[in-house]
Amino acid sequence: MGKTITHCGPSGSGQIVKACNQIAVALNIAGVAEALALGLAAGIDPDIMIRVLGGGLAQSRVLELRGPTMAQKTFTPGFRVRLHLKDMGIVRSTAATYQLQLPFSDLVYQHFQTLVEQGYGDLDHSALAISLGHTSR
Repeated sequence: MGKTITHCGPSGSGQIVKACNQIAVALNIAGVAEALALGLAAGIDPDIMIRVLGGGLAQSRVLELRGPTMAQKTFTPGFRVRLHLKDMGIVRSTAATYQLQLPFSDLVYQHFQTLVEQGYGDLDHSALAISLGHTSR
């Protein structure tokens, strides 16, 4: 209600587009987490780094909204790790249906799975930074 609906194609196409969105978000979170980890390890002020990255091609909603929370190690849930893990499971099964290898998605799936196994499933999915070993809660 109140949202524009976009017809994606035949039955099931919307589910595939949703899976594609989950890939893009998960891989973007992973990239932002790794970029911040490198900058923080080198002593770069995270606010400056986020502002500079946000002024170029690295700009994204993930960088804008989750970059600061990753840098502050604050993982208050927006979209939970366990839900993103479930959606990445859908990505994996969809890829298998089309006999498609998605190695980066598989890697992020494994990291989300590790987070859930370690008890972090109810944190925000940006807690992927924890699984990458660059920060702790």
